Amino acid sequence: MGIAVYEEVDSTNAMLLSQAAEGLQEGAWALAERQTGGRGRHGRKWESLKGNLHASTLVRLRDGDPPPTTFSLAAAVALHRTFLEMTDISSRRLQIKWPNDLIALRRNEWGKIAGILIERIGSAVVIGFGANLVRAPELPGRSVACAADFGQAPKPVPFCLILERHFADELNRCRAGHGATSRRWLARAHPVGTPLEVHSSPGERVAGTFDGIEPDGALRLKRDGMTDIIRAGDVTLA
Repeated sequence: MGIAVYEEVDSTNAMLLSQAAEGLQEGAWALAERQTGGRGRHGRKWESLKGNLHASTLVRLRDGDPPPTTFSLAAAVALHRTFLEMTDISSRRLQIKWPNDLIALRRNEWGKIAGILIERIGSAVVIGFGANLVRAPELPGRSVACAADFGQAPKPVPFCLILERHFADELNRCRAGHGATSRRWLARAHPVGTPLEVHSSPGERVAGTFDGIEPDGALRLKRDGMTDIIRAGDVTLA
């Protein structure tokens, strides 16, 4: 269907969610040079800097589809593939971090370089991609990175065209058997055994080690000889 490019919108996710109710077809993409109401998980504000990627795509749920959360795994793999193809970041310096971030190793410190936001209305699932290409917005208390830290930064439209292709490929793989998607996600994530701290609610923190993910994308956290299954929360690498 191609990518619709806008100079400024409130939010590409909000735009496609609205259009989904009007019958927008799967495969639609929206890319904005700037968002005035960009957001991340839990409604956090996402600063949209010109030259970075702010894009969303629409997936229509079909009979026999895996849980929509697995589409987030496919999206992360596609975004990881796109960064490796379109930037100077090497595979050893780029990882997926549960549940929906990409982190890059810059000056011996891992910093957030991209994030994914998945939202649903009826049979429509909208997946939003935010990627730091030319600059990294300030995130209080968190390390950040951008593609320009590693070399020449790609422009948003060419980057999104490659992302569109990789996501279509990963979505097809996911629908053919989402166990393969979780394995592809794991191959690009922080290694099993990585110390993690999970923030599941304000003031509540649980420490353990990464023990992989469930087929639907839930986190497996090993602690005290047991494995907890965590379906929501924020993670920091300990």
